[in-house]
Amino acid sequence: DYNNLYSMAKALPYFSDTVVIDADVVLLDQVLCPMSQSAYYTVQRKAGPDFDWCPKVENGRVVAMDITDAYRPSMLGISYWNAHDCEIIKAEIERRLKDSANYLDPKKYWDNVPVDLLDVLNVGVHQVDESLVDEMDTVENYHDICAKFDDFMNR
Repeated sequence: DYNNLYSMAKALPYFSDTVVIDADVVLLDQVLCPMSQSAYYTVQRKAGPDFDWCPKVENGRVVAMDITDAYRPSMLGISYWNAHDCEIIKAEIERRLKDSANYLDPKKYWDNVPVDLLDVLNVGVHQVDESLVDEMDTVENYHDICAKFDDFMNR
């Protein structure tokens, strides 16, 4: 009945200097790395009709998030949040939970919170090779990932 903002709220006691990985992200190899600046992990998506969340970066800092079908790096579903930015995000999530519409709306995601705070957060990007990761939303994705995994293991 609830969206992932509600799920994230349940994890807030553990949210400090944290990597967040969406449940549909599949890692074929190690892509996580130590960071001090909060960052969205991004991957170059294939051209196609799907719209993705694509960070707009200026001087190494994410200043906006475009939802577009443009061929450019998009959010992978992995992000790192340093302790300072976590405190800002936690306060905003707690504020939003006071209105049940924020966690009952299936079109709202926890990701909306940091996007709405980009003017006060210091968020960069970390580009990941698309051969090392994928997203599994459908049976077709599953079959594609199995083939990608076989290719990866045969290298």
